[in-house]
Amino acid sequence: MARLLILPLLVACTTQANRKAKSAQQPTKVSVAQDVVQPSEPQRPVVAPIQLEPIGLRVAEDGKADAFEPWTLLSEGNKLFGKQEFNAARGKYQKLVATFPTSLYVSKAHFNIGLSYEREGNMVLAGNAYLDAYRKGQSGVDGRDALLRRAAVLAEADLFADAEEALKQLEGRQDLGRHHELEVLARRGYVELSQDKLDAAERSLSAALDIYRRMTSMEEPYFIAMAHYYYANVPHQRALAHPMTPETLGESIKRKVALADQAYVRYQKALVFLSSYWATASAYQMSQLYHDIWRQANEAPVMEGMEREAVERFRQQTRQSTRYLLEKALHGHRENVHLADAFGVTTPWSEGSKKRVQEIAPLLITPAP
Repeated sequence: MARLLILPLLVACTTQANRKAKSAQQPTKVSVAQDVVQPSEPQRPVVAPIQLEPIGLRVAEDGKADAFEPWTLLSEGNKLFGKQEFNAARGKYQKLVATFPTSLYVSKAHFNIGLSYEREGNMVLAGNAYLDAYRKGQSGVDGRDALLRRAAVLAEADLFADAEEALKQLEGRQDLGRHHELEVLARRGYVELSQDKLDAAERSLSAALDIYRRMTSMEEPYFIAMAHYYYANVPHQRALAHPMTPETLGESIKRKVALADQAYVRYQKALVFLSSYWATASAYQMSQLYHDIWRQANEAPVMEGMEREAVERFRQQTRQSTRYLLEKALHGHRENVHLADAFGVTTPWSEGSKKRVQEIAPLLITPAP
């Protein structure tokens, strides 16, 4: 069984996180609302260089006319987007699409429509707009980026089969560099995992890790940390799903702990990339898994026909033999809180660890025999 290794590793991550925070002019406070966050890399609407395009005419009531072109509509929409006037921005983008259906800017307008819906939290409409963007620019980077965003927002809307289909459409594209290949596989592993396709997810995530090992540089560690996290989540889910019967309780616990130890080692590898979200997520899960196994063991059904006193002895022995699982979980959750403090962030995972500390600590008040 793997021993308690989270302390030295989290201490090392905490030290690096402190250095990173001190080197910045201002620590960034991060607050993420959901357990699984699909990153919104395109923070701003797409801006395109001016190209020779058809023009349109606006005719006022006084008969005066002025010319306008696709790029102007895109630019006007982007200014409104920057002011978070998303509905007005969509009006400009939609006018571009309707007035200049053959323009080279149409795919970018559809993409920005998707971004505006995404900012408003409407992931289904965002996914539809990204599909339109893909159809208009499928052979270029516009099409590639539209499919990536479509997969991300559909997964966030729990439309995992649709997200998986979007990711499959990216297979074999020549404009995928290794960074994009890694992103595709990390996302695919997540949506497969979310559909209980554990074996397929493990293959996709393992392939993502193989790509990372062949990379010579990486500016943003988000997706490799994400891949490590979900790669660990595979044995995590297997551990929780492993059956536990009263006749084979001892062997069942051993099997669950073995799978938990495998997940633990994999979660550790996500910690080192100093991605605050995935680091605190991994530290939370690698701790909480042992708490969950402890709870399963102590809530397991007893054999039929056992006398009341025999049941109580059975429960007491189980609590004693699994106490170390609670100790490991408590220690890990406390360290996760320290890790988040070192990053200068607040995530659902660090807040979750605070709550778990309050839950677990009273369970350990009774001293071990």
